[in-house]
Amino acid sequence: MIASARRDNYLRPLLRIAWIQRQIKASITKKVKSPSEQAHARQPTFVCGEAVNLRGESKCARILTSNGYSLTITGSLAVVDYLMRFNPGRGGLHTSQTDGGQTWSADCRTQVL
Repeated sequence: MIASARRDNYLRPLLRIAWIQRQIKASITKKVKSPSEQAHARQPTFVCGEAVNLRGESKCARILTSNGYSLTITGSLAVVDYLMRFNPGRGGLHTSQTDGGQTWSADCRTQVL
């Protein structure tokens, strides 16, 4: 894998050429098709997580939510909406800080398992 990455470094100058980039992008656009809305609806995402505190106590959560592509879009839009409405000021925020961690639960298909 490392050797392959090193060999790929020789291609970098070629990949900076605009017409080569256009050709590659056009080829990808022709070959890659995104899933349909029906496919998104049939393929939910299962999210599992575990947190352990310093005392060794653990909590586990399993969540069934909409398709990962759909959730990414709706989650991103929810965060932008929150930032536009509440203007938290300057500085950095983790996405869980922007809405109190409610983005995932706003998705109507989300279920805590």
